[in-house]
Amino acid sequence: MSTKGVGDTIVLATGSWCPYICPDKASETGLSDQPGFFVEIVREILREHGYQVKLAVVPWSRAIRGVQNGIYDGLLGTVPATLPDLIFPEKGQSYYHMCFFTRLDSTWQYEGIKSLANLRLGVIQDYDYDNGGELDQYIQQESNGYLVSSISGEDIQAMIRNIDRLLKKRVDVILDGREVINYYLKNKEKEVREAGCISKDEMYVAFSPENDKAKEYAEILSNGMDSLRASGKLEKILEKYGAQDWQ
Repeated sequence: MSTKGVGDTIVLATGSWCPYICPDKASETGLSDQPGFFVEIVREILREHGYQVKLAVVPWSRAIRGVQNGIYDGLLGTVPATLPDLIFPEKGQSYYHMCFFTRLDSTWQYEGIKSLANLRLGVIQDYDYDNGGELDQYIQQESNGYLVSSISGEDIQAMIRNIDRLLKKRVDVILDGREVINYYLKNKEKEVREAGCISKDEMYVAFSPENDKAKEYAEILSNGMDSLRASGKLEKILEKYGAQDWQ
């Protein structure tokens, strides 16, 4: 078990998903003036209680294992349904909207699992796309076959590789966060088209059960979301990134 006192640094393992999480790797703390709205929300709440936040940007699979084993204090960007062994706040600190993307010459549209028949889907290893629902189950069932092709690596790089695989016709459709894809492509010539989305869900910081203060951190974040909304600070943070409150 690890313990921390007020004033200590909380280390959160995560990937890189601008505009949610945009770590500046040249910075010792992994934080820049625009580290992403998810990071800013968490940092603002924990700072009010005397804690500093440091990001450990690692491949997602390693981030999960590291938090489960107590190497990191928490995981930035997950949901309770897929990692029930971790300690979650009652309220989410962000949101995500998973969507399908195809090449511009495709007319395909997602209309449920059956619409994926005979298409090769590109995904990122160990992602949860619909909180353990039918889509995650389909991906798990087909991951050792031809219809689902998963790749690993740091998240933004994995996403870029997935876009490249799509454009080179190695996969027919990819699945990723709408805001992440749009942010990456915003200053580039349009290369892909959105082809349907699944439900928008909240994202959380989840803490390691190996940390004695995990439940306290979780409670601080839950209460802090109420305070951020009431003060108007949440709206100001989101405005910097062109995002809106998800509630």
